[in-house]
Amino acid sequence: PYTPALVCAMAVFPFTALMNLHEGIARGLTWVPLVATPTYAVRPLLFLGIAAFAIYQLGEPNGRAMVIAFGAASALTLAGQFALFRRWLPIEIKRSEPVIQHREWLRIAMPMVLVASFEIMLCNTDVVMMGLFHGPRTTGIYSAAVRTSTSLSFVFFAVTAFAGPRIAELFAAKDRTELVTFTRQ
Repeated sequence: PYTPALVCAMAVFPFTALMNLHEGIARGLTWVPLVATPTYAVRPLLFLGIAAFAIYQLGEPNGRAMVIAFGAASALTLAGQFALFRRWLPIEIKRSEPVIQHREWLRIAMPMVLVASFEIMLCNTDVVMMGLFHGPRTTGIYSAAVRTSTSLSFVFFAVTAFAGPRIAELFAAKDRTELVTFTRQ
């Protein structure tokens, strides 16, 4: 019963990866609203709207339809991110030539991929186990309840998205006094 949703999810993966890339770029450029808003506000709201349409207008309350709704929400959000980046990206960045260091990138990225993979597995083990023991319907309800309750972590994320670049800036400037003051605040 999971195969159609899994196939659709694999098609959605590039949209999610590009959204994460844009989030990282926005974080690096200290564009705080573009760090959190697309991933934690725009995409979820679009998803809810598209999912509601799929359920109430098309009568499709299944995993495949929800993954397609998530993919559509991700694609629309990514299109908005892309448009904003094209407009706001500083001209010196647009004109710069990319420097690609494949070996260095792989050396740094592979351990991070491994750690992130284990983190994702740990975060979703409960859903996988529910799916094995209780089937798609119960697992879907459980997953929706868990995702809704974890959305409260948005507040923590918003604070770290704001504070992270400022802490890095103060650390790089070796301004220990201001760093301690900012951290306390």
